[in-house]
Amino acid sequence: MIGKKKWYAELDVNRISWCLLYTEVSEGGNPGGWISDYEVGVGNSQELLETQRDSVDGPGREKELLRDIAEFLGDLQKEEPVIITPDNRTLRHLRTRFLRRDVEVGFHGMRHAPLQRLYTTYFTYEEDKVRFGSLDMEEPPDGMVVQEMWKAYRKLGTYVPRTAVKGEPL
Repeated sequence: MIGKKKWYAELDVNRISWCLLYTEVSEGGNPGGWISDYEVGVGNSQELLETQRDSVDGPGREKELLRDIAEFLGDLQKEEPVIITPDNRTLRHLRTRFLRRDVEVGFHGMRHAPLQRLYTTYFTYEEDKVRFGSLDMEEPPDGMVVQEMWKAYRKLGTYVPRTAVKGEPL
């Protein structure tokens, strides 16, 4: 026996398992709209460790936001987190904006789990009724989207298959 402390069974509460990502799209100026603000957070099943958000006032400054997001994701790549978004469209639109604005970002090793897909695949919710991981509110207050998504994802984890919570490879 190694001793009373079971070091192998203790959870590392600082481990980053999840990256929660929300972007807001403003219409006009670009096909499909441009990203006007974002909120991103990292955490695990125990706590939301860090959040970051920013916004710009016009499409001419969108590239700044995209660089911030790319840098944030780049720093996380070695952790191989699950990227959690409100829906499938969020990541598709973000990839499109990265490509159009010529901002390099790597998604290798990461996985994607859109909340909307989990709700509509494993429960009887309709797509248009699920937004931001909460069924009780249309849109959380500014600065609270990632926190609401974290709460929802954490709760869903006990009701859906483990493979669904791990997400799809990117």
